[in-house]
Amino acid sequence: IGNTAKFECETEDAPNVSFKWFKDGHPIKEGDRLAVLECEIAGSEPFEVSWKKNKKRLSSDKKYRLVSQGTLASMEIQSFESADAGEYECVVSNEVGIDCIITKPAAIVDRPESLNVKSGENASLDVTVSGSPELKTTWFKDNKELSASAKYQMYHKKKLATLKILSTDKADAGEYKLQVTNHVGTASCKIKLSVSGLCSLCVLIFKFKFHI
Repeated sequence: IGNTAKFECETEDAPNVSFKWFKDGHPIKEGDRLAVLECEIAGSEPFEVSWKKNKKRLSSDKKYRLVSQGTLASMEIQSFESADAGEYECVVSNEVGIDCIITKPAAIVDRPESLNVKSGENASLDVTVSGSPELKTTWFKDNKELSASAKYQMYHKKKLATLKILSTDKADAGEYKLQVTNHVGTASCKIKLSVSGLCSLCVLIFKFKFHI
């Protein structure tokens, strides 16, 4: 999971050959993005499963492929794009009753536009996020991705995503970006961090000794 898969096909003595790749009987186009939503079901079979997007029921077609096997229901969204973001529901029913599992796109709920700290202080960038299934959070500084280190600490607990910058200095000033993603959407926000120097007042006392 997470690795790149490469498939190769070789032909011999076959000029002017055209190729088409398929997945589960559906042709794959170059540049296609596939999103897969899964719903694990608990209860007594048989189940009846349906999917909705923004309260509207979906059916299997060229855009959506709905599959239900035992206790696992899934939906594949072909050629996923920004217009496909929205609230998806997996509705499951059996003889006992009906249950509904809702998936919501990643979203930024609240965040500071800017933050100012003094050199040497720690800076904490806190952003409230929402969405389900589980979100993936990624932090950037001046468009370069950051990773956890002795300088940066990253937390994501419930709805709060935090980047903590330890012992700030002038080099830490700049534009920080948080990107949150899940299977049904992506959202991001930017925060400007300013680092001011420490001020010190030096008083020079001169003592003069006069001789008369």
